[in-house]
Amino acid sequence: MNNYISNLFRILNRQDKELFVIVDAARDNKVIEFLIDVLDELNYESLFNDETQTIFATVAPYLVLMSKKSNSLETLIDSGWGKSWGIFFTSNDSFQNVKNHFHQQLFAVNEDGKELFFRYYDPRVFRMYISSCNHEQKREFFGPVEYFFVEGENSHILIQYGINSIKNINL
Repeated sequence: MNNYISNLFRILNRQDKELFVIVDAARDNKVIEFLIDVLDELNYESLFNDETQTIFATVAPYLVLMSKKSNSLETLIDSGWGKSWGIFFTSNDSFQNVKNHFHQQLFAVNEDGKELFFRYYDPRVFRMYISSCNHEQKREFFGPVEYFFVEGENSHILIQYGINSIKNINL
C-alpha cells in the first residue's frame, strides 16, 4: 500500500463517529465487485428505490457503512482512491436516516424548473457544488453529516469539509 494510502486509512479509521461512503458503481465495474466481496461483512444499499434500484443496479450510487473490524476500508481506498469512486463522511445517525437523506439529494431543480439527476457523490462534482453553497444550503445538504472526506484534484490531498470549515490534508 502506498504511503499516502496508509495515511488516508489511518485518518479515516480513527474517526469517532460512524464512517460511511457513497460509492458510484457507474465509475468502475470494480465498485460492484467490491460490494459483492463485502456482502457478508458490511451494510450497504443502493440510494435508488423501487424498480429503479433493480434496473440501474450496476450503475447506482451505494451507501456503505464501513466497519473498523473489516479490511474493507483498506481495500476500498487502495482500489478506488484517486479514481473518483465516491465520498466518505461521518455521522452518528442511523443507516436508514442517512440513506433517506442522501436519496433526497439525488435530484436538483435547474433555473428552468427542470429536475436533473445530481451526482454529488462524485468527488469532482462534490468539490464544485459545496464551494458554491451558502451556509443554509450547506446545512441542508450536510443533514446528519459531521464531516465529508473527499479526494482532491491531486490524490495526495484529502479535503475535509465541515459546515463551517474546509481543511486540506497532505497525505
